[in-house]
Amino acid sequence: MNRVSVTIVDFMAFLVPGVVLLFGLTLAPVPDDWLAPLSQTFSARIPLLNNPWAAGGCWILSAYVLGFLLRLVSLELMNVLTSHKWVGRVSHQASELSKILELAINDEHLATALKAVSKLSDGRGVSECAPYFHFAKRVIRTRPELWVEAERLEAEVRLAAGLFIPFIVLVIDGVVRISHGVASALVLLLVGLAGATIVFHTFPERRIKEVLYDQLLAIIALRQSVAGKQQGEGAA
Repeated sequence: MNRVSVTIVDFMAFLVPGVVLLFGLTLAPVPDDWLAPLSQTFSARIPLLNNPWAAGGCWILSAYVLGFLLRLVSLELMNVLTSHKWVGRVSHQASELSKILELAINDEHLATALKAVSKLSDGRGVSECAPYFHFAKRVIRTRPELWVEAERLEAEVRLAAGLFIPFIVLVIDGVVRISHGVASALVLLLVGLAGATIVFHTFPERRIKEVLYDQLLAIIALRQSVAGKQQGEGAA
């Protein structure tokens, strides 16, 4: 995947969850007499919103801002909710990669410091079970051709995590509307439940893949760097 495609995926990781959340908030069963004064106030004070193009632009901007706010909390929320499904597996598999990374790093003091820092996490994040994960990401950043792959995986994980809360909002909308006798609300309920269930069950596998793959890429980068130095010394 090239850089442009990764940028698009990363942008959608902001926008799509924001659009779904804004859609869910719009469908919330709020009495019309609450919204009418607010709508009239906006129309009177911001005439530009009467233009459909301007209103559409503001809607997209609002969705993007909501997506950004979701990004601040969604990943940590999914880590907490699904940690029992992936932390043990990542810890076991990452321990094997850690041995290879330590040989590639070839710096005992740095390896000790990274392990010490990883123990400061809360036990539900990645650092606790994969102490070299964040270091691996920094190593990959120095290699653009490898960082593209890592960034794609990160964008996919954040997109999946960001959709969980919006789907839950759709579920709440569906439940409330059904309780008010709105039969069409069953569609919202089913879509929200299906989306939240899919995100919840697929997130652990995506998280595991991201953590392990990033460390594999870091090993490639470190070994190629060592090989390059040895070739340079040999040529000298």
